[in-house]
Amino acid sequence: MSGCLACKACASQCPIKVDVPSFRSRFMQLYYSRYPRPIKDHLVANIESLLPLMAKAPRLVNAATQPQWHKG
Repeated sequence: MSGCLACKACASQCPIKVDVPSFRSRFMQLYYSRYPRPIKDHLVANIESLLPLMAKAPRLVNAATQPQWHKG
């Protein structure tokens, strides 16, 4: 399910008409009603309100979002 693009082509191609995007969204809703969402989900959801704060400390934000081990 991690490769699902939510294009709904599977529902039209599937012989038993399984709607994977709807199934996936219901699963995710149930899963996150029981377990907390990751911090990155909250950051992405609130990026517009965080941008002015992030603009005041660009070096700190860049250091946090671009780890040193990533550079090669």
